[in-house]
Amino acid sequence: MADDKTQTWWQRLRIGGDKPLWIIFVVLAFVSMFVVYSSTTSSLYGSTTAGHHLTRFFKQLIYVIIGLVAVWAVHRLDYQRYGRWAYAAYIVSLGFMVLTMFFGVNKFGAQRWLEVPILGITFQPSDLLKVTTVMVLSLQLAGRQLMVEKHNLIPSLALIRRNRSKAWRLIKEQTFPVFGPILISCGFIVPENMSTALLMGATCVVILIIGRVKWADIARFLIISAVFGSVMLGGMLLMEGFSGEESRLKTWGNRITALFNPEKLEQQVTENGNKKDYFYQINQAKIAIAMGKLTGRGAGQSAQRHMLPKAESDYAFAFLVEEWGFVGALLVVVMYLWIFYRAIVIFNKCGTAFPCLLVLGLAFLITFQALLNMMVATGLMFQTGLALPLISQGGSSELFTSVAIGMILGVSRQIEEKTLTTPRGESMLENNRKK
Repeated sequence: MADDKTQTWWQRLRIGGDKPLWIIFVVLAFVSMFVVYSSTTSSLYGSTTAGHHLTRFFKQLIYVIIGLVAVWAVHRLDYQRYGRWAYAAYIVSLGFMVLTMFFGVNKFGAQRWLEVPILGITFQPSDLLKVTTVMVLSLQLAGRQLMVEKHNLIPSLALIRRNRSKAWRLIKEQTFPVFGPILISCGFIVPENMSTALLMGATCVVILIIGRVKWADIARFLIISAVFGSVMLGGMLLMEGFSGEESRLKTWGNRITALFNPEKLEQQVTENGNKKDYFYQINQAKIAIAMGKLTGRGAGQSAQRHMLPKAESDYAFAFLVEEWGFVGALLVVVMYLWIFYRAIVIFNKCGTAFPCLLVLGLAFLITFQALLNMMVATGLMFQTGLALPLISQGGSSELFTSVAIGMILGVSRQIEEKTLTTPRGESMLENNRKK
């Protein structure tokens, strides 16, 4: 340990880990405050945006400070604690999802939020479930690195017909522990938030590929997922028939139709006398992007903030393009891609399976969610409720994304300090490649 007088301020604050990733986090935090402050000033002009812009700004500032504290606190933890706490955290997140199903707060036609008693604040348990699912899946694959390339994790139809007892044992010991958490998580999320379920599923498939699961197993899992998803949709249709209430299925269908066949949806809306404009948000977002041009209108000079709904959250990227232009938008895109690149750098320095899979899985989750949000804002994907990580206004998104960043930084810190040990029973990826 260096003498206190010779230590840098970075060392005195006990800040370790990948410095470029710290810089990215801080930069995106400042961007979020600029976007929230500028986009919510429309409240001064009688817009439907609720709340004074200064109130929104200071609220976001509190979220950013909480996120910064979370990153620092999590990155100081030994990565083995993530593994020890993974299952407990996963069960807690599922418990929150159950509570949300029965006691959740309905906003914008979806019951995704859970209110904290006494405090009166709400959060989305799905944000926690995404992180804990990645933790559990990484942990399960880490302990199977010696056999995952050589043996199946899902029994084939031939094995089921030939030896049912062996197939059942394989399902109990390998299939359910690895693939069960993915299906359970997506099953809890999909009724109210299909886009998050798709994000979660895609991230888990990437982790399976990185974890060297056999392609035959991945193909079987995708088939099982398709069957599972069909059963879920059928159940939702059945419940809709009994309750007589419109489910989320119609909303999903209209959003997908608006993307691929807008003329058909416009005709349906006209014939049914439905005055709801399914194209209003995306049209206003496209106008905002077009007005941004190369360098943007300038900070605080947006004209579309009076017209663009959720400019501080779902459509933060479109608002950002209007004020900062193509150049500003490109810098933000680079920041998100840089997160994934830094994760790859950390991955290459880390030979232990669990932190390797955890780092790359969490980084992909953040980056892919950002890209999906941008695709929605530019009209390349149907509308979703996905936030722009670390930029969109929102407490739970900010907190749990910060926790994920903290885990990645924690692993990189231990690589620097050479304290990244291999737990008993967990194989090393580089050793496996030699075998």
